[in-house]
Amino acid sequence: MRLGLGQPGKVRVLACDLNPSVLAHFESLAGQARAGSPYVVQLPKDSRNEWSSGLVSYWQHFGELLGSPTRPLEPPGYLKGVEVRAVSIRPQVAAQMAGQDLDMVAQQLEVPPDDTFQQVLQGDPKYSEVNFCLGLSYFGLDQYDKAIAAFDKQLEIDAAQGRLPEALKLLEKAASMDPDDKNVHYQLAQIYMKLNEPAKSHEQMQIFQKLYAQEREKKAQRLNEKQKEMARPSE
Repeated sequence: MRLGLGQPGKVRVLACDLNPSVLAHFESLAGQARAGSPYVVQLPKDSRNEWSSGLVSYWQHFGELLGSPTRPLEPPGYLKGVEVRAVSIRPQVAAQMAGQDLDMVAQQLEVPPDDTFQQVLQGDPKYSEVNFCLGLSYFGLDQYDKAIAAFDKQLEIDAAQGRLPEALKLLEKAASMDPDDKNVHYQLAQIYMKLNEPAKSHEQMQIFQKLYAQEREKKAQRLNEKQKEMARPSE
């Protein structure tokens, strides 16, 4: 919406969770919103942790297109350095929130990427960040050829705009903060290759392949446990 690619009246939020209390909460808040009540979101910021300027800006502006600032809760006195802002989400927006009983590790929500990100790209085909999100979606659906094509398109756009050095710095920082994010290592491998650093590219690709194999194994184990639990006779 901030980029003019969406409309507030068409925003829908789907929260995937297995906890019945969480799902009931979403059902309740949507019902209250349909009756005209806004939904207040409390947004704490702990200054004891390092926040980048971009993250602080995100915290400062979160929700401003969907609602308005309201009085936040006071944090407990023993939480020194914690600042809270609150946003009152408009009822017509909150009414579009819903919960989905879904295990994000063992299950997948079938939402074809072509129905979402491709529509944005039709309006702005040089929007590199959307190509990145599209690639992540295809990876989640095990559609690797499409995922790689989307990532390559993103890097092609960044290279044409002279943004590869900037992207490299951001990805290297992301890798240091979350070394187990396989997608970051894949992106690093592609950027290093475009920057003519094949040894670093190979190293990052090996890390990606290792993390990807570990993730697939964990998913298989989780799915197997879920199937055993469903097959177990109820007492």
